[in-house]
Parts: sequence; structure tokens; C-alpha cells
Amino acid sequence: MLITPTVHGNVLVGPDSNFVGEKDDVSTEAMSLEDIRCVAIKSSDKIPFHQVIRTFAGLRASSTTGDFIIGESQVAKGFVHVGGFESPGLSAAPAVATYVANLIGETLLKVRRILSLSLDDVRLFDLQSYRFRINKNM
Repeated sequence: MLITPTVHGNVLVGPDSNFVGEKDDVSTEAMSLEDIRCVAIKSSDKIPFHQVIRTFAGLRASSTTGDFIIGESQVAKGFVHVGGFESPGLSAAPAVATYVANLIGETLLKVRRILSLSLDDVRLFDLQSYRFRINKNM
């Protein structure tokens, strides 16, 4: 169960892992919300459930392989597919992030070799634009 504050001071609690028959079904059920509350209060009895302003429902990008899908696209080189996350997706996220960062790093090294760039010429990651880019001082 995830309990996390938002930047606006609200709290997100959930999710459950109930599967529904229709992919267009975005309804929430009182019984599921109560189940979430019962599990969450085991971690914290300070969650203001009496102040709920919104409930959400959504789909998981489930995989037909029964496992995560992680790897470079065969069609768009440099694009990494990351999907199919169910349990233990949240627990696995740090390891998956490290794995994907290494895949991207390998791609960056290949590009650097092709373009004959030094490490000083390449900024590894620009957090503002969420993309790799070449140093403007070249």
C-alpha cells in the first residue's frame, strides 16, 4: 500500500489490485475503498479519510508474458519500452530504473563513439527537459 503526500498537501493512498472485466470501466467501489482504508491505517492512523476529495480508477499496462517488459525498441533505436508492471512493480522500480539508466548509458556511449565526442562534450542527463543532449559549448 502506497501512502504519499502530493505537492499540494493532499495524500494519495492506494492502489488496490482488483481486475475488472471492461477496460472502459473507471468506476470505484465503496468496498474497494474500504479495503484500501483498512490496509492503509495499519501503516498510519493519521490519514484524513474523512477529507477525501477524489477517488481514481485506472488500467494497468498488463503484460501477456506474465513479467515486466523492459528493453530497447527494435523499431526506434534509443527508445526503451518499460511496461507490464503489476506486483511487485513498486518494489522493483528502483532496480528497473537502474537497469534502464544503464541501457540508456550504453546507447549514449555508442552515440559518443560514432560522433567522436569526449565525455566533456556530452551532458549525461538534462533533468529540466528529461532528455540527453549535447553540450552547447562544442
